[in-house]
Amino acid sequence: MRRFAGAALAPVVSSEASASIRRESKSFLGGNMAEKVKKLNLQRDYKKYLYFIDGDGNVCHKAKSGEGQSKVLVKNAVDRDNQFLYFIDKEGDVSRSARAGGRKKAA
Repeated sequence: MRRFAGAALAPVVSSEASASIRRESKSFLGGNMAEKVKKLNLQRDYKKYLYFIDGDGNVCHKAKSGEGQSKVLVKNAVDRDNQFLYFIDKEGDVSRSARAGGRKKAA
């Protein structure tokens, strides 16, 4: 049986501490935080529905079962810009963050 000399064990970090470290490192590394675009305070039922923003900027939901059509909850909630990714945040508001830059194709 071999033993590895000098092998260091990783410290145990609580989930709260690791979340704090991720937030700090994201802001330290220049990661963009999302900005609120429109305050809606949507009350959502995540057990039954999927919530999304369609191509026209409408806030919609659709049954998770996949049955039926999507229903528009807020018509024309945002004017979309293709440089941003739009989503419904945990407070039920519409937020956006900058899209990741794509790779340039080699010529």
